[in-house]
Amino acid sequence: MKSYTALTFILLSSLLFSQQTINSVMNGVATNPFVWDCTCIPSTNDNINIYHAIEMNVDWLVNSGGSITVHANGSFIESMGGIAILFDGASTTLTNYGVLELTSLAFTTGSEGHNHANMTLDTALFVGGNSEFMNHGLLNGVDSIVNQGTFMNEGTILNGDYLNDGVLMNTGFIVTDSLYNVGVINLSAGNITAFDCGSIGAINITGTGSLFVDNDFANSGEVFVDTGRDVMIGRDFISGDLVNSDALVDNNGIFHVVRDFSNGDTLKGTGLFCLGGASSNVGFVKETLDICDNTPLGAIFDVNFGTIEPGVTSCQSSCVANIDENTILDIHVYPNPISEKMSINVSAIAQGNIRVFDVAGRMIYERAFSEMDEIEVNTLSWDKGIYLVSVVSDTQRSAEIKVVK
Repeated sequence: MKSYTALTFILLSSLLFSQQTINSVMNGVATNPFVWDCTCIPSTNDNINIYHAIEMNVDWLVNSGGSITVHANGSFIESMGGIAILFDGASTTLTNYGVLELTSLAFTTGSEGHNHANMTLDTALFVGGNSEFMNHGLLNGVDSIVNQGTFMNEGTILNGDYLNDGVLMNTGFIVTDSLYNVGVINLSAGNITAFDCGSIGAINITGTGSLFVDNDFANSGEVFVDTGRDVMIGRDFISGDLVNSDALVDNNGIFHVVRDFSNGDTLKGTGLFCLGGASSNVGFVKETLDICDNTPLGAIFDVNFGTIEPGVTSCQSSCVANIDENTILDIHVYPNPISEKMSINVSAIAQGNIRVFDVAGRMIYERAFSEMDEIEVNTLSWDKGIYLVSVVSDTQRSAEIKVVK
């Protein structure tokens, strides 16, 4: 009740004052007038600059071209759980260069969000149609992200579930429990790692992008994999659409499927499918694909009731799909937090590759290894912050660990 009373007061104040620029002048609670240079409570359409440690103690609405900007030395942190802010309307914006910690954020009707530093959301991030959200830094802890607009990521996102019903453009690093796509995902750099993935939309993997699915991937839409790009699936992959029969995988790179693969519609391209378990086809396979089943029971596929064009080959490009059901790499990184150096124990992996990414999604370290117990990385020159250590084995299993300096 207290939150709604304060929010009502804020809404009424917007009727009394025209839009103004308001700056914080001291640390304190957002609803304390003495925190602001206007000695007032900001209205919903004001342009608010946060240079201090401001606590958010009520739900807030920003609309009619208003804005909140958290500057580099500022912070905007909820003083209790459950605080949400809605940005609504064209030219209404949130920009974060400091630290922002809330429960939920929503952007609707053409509003925009820009994160350049550290943003933590406990529950939800919603981006409505015609709205945009751009992440250049670290977006952490979000239980659910729902995007119906345009979402651009060139930083790092660590979240629970991601539902894309708009356009997701990724050049950074995304780790999510489940990824469900009914829109368009353009993965042109960096990588996306999901425990499970389902798509009835379009996924385009180009440039230097990669998709890692630790468990199962179900496709009823379109997947395009460019030359030199890869998709790695820890368990089963099924592609097919029983309703419209228009599921398509255009593979010109490499698909690694550790366990079973089933095609119910169309496969095409010039790339390789490397399969570790049972394989079946009741659809159409064409162009010059190479299908390599590591546990062959039949010609090309174990079971085939579909059509395979003459140009399709079997194991012309040798490959090995890991058929071990254990999908988790056994790696250890210590100490955490790190200081002058970081040790990575890879004794359980025969060979592979290590990459380290900063909060902006930039790769700051890379090394291939073979028959090693431990790798030591000099971190003395690294800035304070959060980093992601990504290890990919020679059998294309992956693991990510977050470390802090």
